[in-house]
Amino acid sequence: MSDYRLMKKRKAEKILDKIKNNSPKIIFKTKTMTVTLKTKVQLKKWLDMYPTAEYNFIS
Repeated sequence: MSDYRLMKKRKAEKILDKIKNNSPKIIFKTKTMTVTLKTKVQLKKWLDMYPTAEYNFIS
């Protein structure tokens, strides 16, 4: 494999590892779906759409 392709592959693996290891802070649940959120602004928008849903904060 050429050096360029190897560097691209390593960079992509680092980005994917960062995404996989980043845990969500808020889990929003309705009867039919579960959504992971990172901010309270996102939570507010989802609560406006689904006022009877439940949510949990994860530390």
